[in-house]
Amino acid sequence: MHAEPNASPKAKAIADAYDACTKLARAHYENFPVGRLVPREMQPHVHAVYAFARYADDLADEGYAGSAKAQGASRSCGTMTPTERLAALDDWERQLCSPPGTPGLHFIFIALHETIRELDLPLGLFTDLLSAFKQDVVKRRYANFAEVLDYCRRSANPVGRLVLLLHGRREEELHLLADHICTGLQ
Repeated sequence: MHAEPNASPKAKAIADAYDACTKLARAHYENFPVGRLVPREMQPHVHAVYAFARYADDLADEGYAGSAKAQGASRSCGTMTPTERLAALDDWERQLCSPPGTPGLHFIFIALHETIRELDLPLGLFTDLLSAFKQDVVKRRYANFAEVLDYCRRSANPVGRLVLLLHGRREEELHLLADHICTGLQ
């Protein structure tokens, strides 16, 4: 999404943020062809949501000792302690909940806030994801299946619901079916 030559500074900043999200989505080592199989006008929105989740997930779990991820990918995340990771995720949530246009927002939030506004996406799906990512930092085992299902409700299911919403599908029946699929895949 490139800004028109005579675009306002705000429009240019939003277009630049979407472009940066697209670059992140295409360049990340865990990338799958995110956004390439959707209509062109939807791609910036898909990339903004993907960039938000991908970056937050990296904050949560990149670089643990002995992990394959620690062997080079995201060194800045890999050197963070669990306390630092949680603080970074808290800052990520602060930026998510900040009003659009707040000075100092990461480029992902410039694009994401626009996507949330344009598509009327519920903030709760994004905060659920962050809750699950924070849990990834501190919890390694689950006592029972109910705990696993609760984790899936906040980690996998919001992704399925967001994909449906990005496609304009708001039917609760579809969202419940997506929950089952996403939980099963998780």
